[in-house]
Order: sequence, then C-alpha cells, then structure tokens
Amino acid sequence: MGMNITYDTPLLTALEEVAPHDHLSLVYESTDDHYSVAIPFIQIGLDRGEKCIYIADDGSEAVVRDAMHARNIDVERAVATGGLVLETKEGAFLKHGSFDAEWMPTFWKEATAQAMQQGFSALRATGETEWVLCGAPGIERWMEYESRLTQVLDGLNCFALCQYNRQILPPELVSDVIRTHPTVIYRGVVCRNIYHVPPDEFLGTNQAAREAERMLTTIRERAEIEHTLRQQRNELRALANRLMHTQDEERRRIAALLHDTTAQDLAALKMLLAKLDRAADRLSDSERKALAQSISLVDQSMTEVRTVSYLLHPPLLDEAGLVSALRWYASGFAERSGIKVDLDLPESLERLPRETETMLFRIAQESLTNIHRHAGSETACIRLRRQAEMLALEIEDRGHGIPRASLKQIESGGGGVGVGIAGMSERTKELGGRLEVTSSDHGTTVRVSLPLVAAAG
Repeated sequence: MGMNITYDTPLLTALEEVAPHDHLSLVYESTDDHYSVAIPFIQIGLDRGEKCIYIADDGSEAVVRDAMHARNIDVERAVATGGLVLETKEGAFLKHGSFDAEWMPTFWKEATAQAMQQGFSALRATGETEWVLCGAPGIERWMEYESRLTQVLDGLNCFALCQYNRQILPPELVSDVIRTHPTVIYRGVVCRNIYHVPPDEFLGTNQAAREAERMLTTIRERAEIEHTLRQQRNELRALANRLMHTQDEERRRIAALLHDTTAQDLAALKMLLAKLDRAADRLSDSERKALAQSISLVDQSMTEVRTVSYLLHPPLLDEAGLVSALRWYASGFAERSGIKVDLDLPESLERLPRETETMLFRIAQESLTNIHRHAGSETACIRLRRQAEMLALEIEDRGHGIPRASLKQIESGGGGVGVGIAGMSERTKELGGRLEVTSSDHGTTVRVSLPLVAAAG
C-alpha cells in the first residue's frame, strides 16, 4: 500500500510530480548527480505502491543496492514483495541475444500489465545505459526505440527514467537523448525540454527543414515568453508601487484619525475624570480607587495612541523634514528596544519631495525593525550623507548577519526574503535609486543611493 509522504527539496518535489506516461532522461556527470535522482525516483515509487524496475549496467547492481540502502530503502523486503525488481540489460533489452526495437513496446506492455495484475498502481522503470556503447546486435536502432517509447508510454500506466552518463557517452548520442525525451533532468533540475522532437519528426524524412522550422519556432516562442514576462514584471512592480503609496496614505490617514479623534476623545475623557477627582471626597474608598485606575488607564491609552500615531506617520516628517524625523525615531527606537543607535546626520538638509522623505524614513524604520527582530545586535548606526549629486543613506548593525541563502535571494532580486526588503528595493527603484545589502558574520549594512536630481523632483 502506498504512503503519503511529503518531500522537502525542489528536486524531490519535482520528482514527486512525475506521473504515468512520462518519459524522462537523466543526464548526469558524477556518481552523486546520478544517484541523487535515480534512487529517489525509485523510492517515491515504492512509497506510492508502484512496481519499480531498476535496470543496472554490468557490475553495478551492488553499487545500486548500497545507494538504495543509504536512502533507507529496505531493498531485500522490496524485492521479496515484488515491489522492486533489479534487472540486467539481458533481462530487459537483450532477451533474444540482440536488441530488438520492434519487440521492446511489447516488453513494456507485458511488464505494465503484469504489474497491474499483481495489484500495483503503476509501473515505474529506470535504466542505466553505458552498455549501449558495447555494440550489441541491433543497438544502432537504440535512438529510434527511445523516440518511439514516448508514444508507447502514452498508452500505458507506466513511466520511465532513462539514465545517461555524459562523461562517457559521445556528444552526438547525448544530443539525440535530449531530442527524444520530453523531460530532461540535468544538474538536479527537472526541465520541460524545449528541444524535444516528436517521434514522427525525429524518425521522418526532410529532417533538416523540420529542424530549421522547429528552431525558428522556438526562438519566436521564447522571445514572446520573455516579452510577456517583462510585461508581467513591470505590471507587478507598478502594482507594488501603488500598494506602497496606498499604504503610506492609509498610514497618514489613520495617524491623523488617531491624533485628531481618538486622542482628543481620550483627552476629553481625562478632563471629565479629573472633574470627578476634584469631588473624590464624596466617594467611597473603592470608588476613589476605581477612579484613580481609570485616570491611569486614560493616561496610558493616550501615550499608546500617540506612539502608534507617530509610528504610523511621524508629524515631524511633514513639519521639520527627514533629519528631524530620523532623530526622533532613533531615540524612541533605542528606548523601546534597548539597542543603542548612533546617528551620523547632517546638521541641516534641504527639504525633499514628500515621497522621497517618506521612502528614506520607511527604509530606516524597516531596517531598524529587522535589526531588532533578527540581527542580535546591541548597536545600530544611521548615516545620511550628501555626496556630490547623490544622497546616501546607510543603516548598519553589528549582529550575526543574514543567512547566505537569504542574502543570495536578496542580491538576485528573488522572492521569499520578506516583504520588507522587497518593498525597500521597489521604493528605491521607483525614484531612480539603488538599494544594496551587504552582510557577514560581523553585521549587515543596508545602503541606499539616490540621485539628488530624482530626490529633488
């Protein structure tokens, strides 16, 4: 009976998605490259309750068994129950002393029918192919067989992974392998093969003309895909920018609402409580205690509302500009987090467009938040400098740095590294600037460079 197992790497996840009728090739260059695909391919089939056939080259069965044991496959039990068959090239391909391309479809049909009769959900097969270089009779039709196998599997509850050692096999053969398999696995990546040639074309006449047509079609389709991807990327960037602008305006609106409405209501409530407090001598002890607690709660609520309002959108940013807002925020952040924040800011800086000041302030705010949550640093530093025609903002810490995998994603502009960093990058690009993140075991620096022409609007 099959087991529901979840695989947690991109390669294994892709192998798990392989299904009956699929015809795949594995082009490998090392033993690790080889068995990191071939053995999980079998393991997944055994977990699913499929019958699995592994066709080994001469002298390699013991190595295959060891590789299966290394992945915790109970080879002896799987063989005993019929779920795993370790086959030789003679048993699979050279039953009649030669390779018979006409008979091979019958072999796979009979093997699949037998697997289904035995109660297995499908037949899964994989085979090594170095033996094809030995010159067995009929082997000259091997690539014809590979091409036709795609059509054969299409009508069977069976799928096959054909293994090819690129270090040993001639380039011409590897090229034909690519052309005859709809899916190619190379260097740990399962790829839909854009170079696959349908059997009727691969085995037909006038191949040069068909190849030229196919290449031209592929070039055109790839260009169309790249154009579509660029359009979608630009649309996503524009949407992200609109969302960020909307978020800023919503923060500004909520901050004003808290300040002008909620804070004022609390102030009025405090005045009423103060009026009651002046007549507290007419209250019982419990009533005076409740009144005192109410006044304390109002004071606490006023402080919290004011803090939330200022964090959403500090009024100093509009009233006094970026430098004053950074000084205010750094002071409050240090008090709340216990992280010492050093400031290297100009004494004065001309006012910048509102969206530029907001963008730079948000980047500093997001960076300090990341330092508090992730860096493990006791200190941080904010630098703002005007350099010739550039405005440079740096936020630095002395923490343990960003994990290497996450840093690579950041450097490549990839996803999965958090909305904060992606948002900072998009904010900077929108205004013609550049955001860089450098990190090591000694800390992280977020650096923003913005042309003053763009900054000045």
